[in-house]
Amino acid sequence: TGLVLREPDGATVADAANGYITYVDPTTDRSGANGKIFVGAAFPAQVKEAKVVLFSGTEKKERGGADGHVLAISEYEPGSEYTYYWGSAWDKAAIKTPDAWNKYMAEYAQRLRAPLSVVY
Repeated sequence: TGLVLREPDGATVADAANGYITYVDPTTDRSGANGKIFVGAAFPAQVKEAKVVLFSGTEKKERGGADGHVLAISEYEPGSEYTYYWGSAWDKAAIKTPDAWNKYMAEYAQRLRAPLSVVY
């Protein structure tokens, strides 16, 4: 699973142990008037590896200007089910900072991995 990076200086987190990846898109408006977009993915199953991969200059041109990806690499058996959850937030709404976004994503991933179970 990957998140496209549009600028290499956007804040990223690639946390395989805790099962999530995030990226803060700095937006194209340098004045900051449009705010920032936070994106992320969370995984209920174990993630083998998570990392940021930046493209070379040639690859960047070939791929329409994207700078790279934040990746979560998981084991997958063809034909089996693969589940992940993707979401976003905007700093002009409820989640204001990259730290708040990463905290939200870490907690969300934890809830996926250890869901509440009620027996009566």
